[in-house]
Amino acid sequence: MPKSKNKGQPVHNRSKYVDHSLRFVDWVNGIGIEKTIVGRLAQMIDRRFNVRRLALLFLFCLGLSFLLTFDTDFVYTGFREGDIASGDVKSPLTFDFVDEIETKRKRLDAENTVPLVFDLDVSMYDDITNGIYRGFREMRRLLANQPWPRGEGERLEAIKSFAVNKPRFEQVLGQTGINESTFE
Repeated sequence: MPKSKNKGQPVHNRSKYVDHSLRFVDWVNGIGIEKTIVGRLAQMIDRRFNVRRLALLFLFCLGLSFLLTFDTDFVYTGFREGDIASGDVKSPLTFDFVDEIETKRKRLDAENTVPLVFDLDVSMYDDITNGIYRGFREMRRLLANQPWPRGEGERLEAIKSFAVNKPRFEQVLGQTGINESTFE
C-alpha cells in the first residue's frame, strides 16, 4: 500500500471497488422489467417499504428462532452399574407407569366433585298421577266385586287376603317394591 502524506498512514484506494448490488440493478434495468407494471409495482414497494431490509430482518429472526428452539440432547449410554452421575441423565426410552391405587382414588374424587344432573321430564307428573288413578280405579273395581265383612277382625282378615292383588296394583301403577303396609 502506498503511504499517505499524513504521518505514514496507508492510503486506501477504493477506486477498483464495484458494488455488486448496483451492477445487478443495472442488469435488471437493462432487461427493461421496470417498464412493465410488475416492475413498477416492485420498485414502488421497494422504495416505500425498503423490502431488502425487511427480508434481512425476517431471515435474522428466522435464524434466531431456530437457534433458540434447537434441542441438543446428547444421550450418553456408557454408564455402568455403580457409576455416580455428575448431572441429570435423561433416558433414551420412554414408558408409562400407572399407579392404579392413586388413579382409582383420583377417579372417585373426580366423580364426587361432579354435581348431580337431573333431566326435567314434564310428562313424568302426568304419567305418575295417571298410573295412580288407574291403580286405585282397578283396586276399587276388585273391591266392589268382593263382599266385605262388617266386623273389625274379619275385615283385617279380608284385607290380608286382598293382598294377593298387590302385583296387579304394582303393574298398573308402573312401580314395583311397594311394601305391604303401604298397599294395605
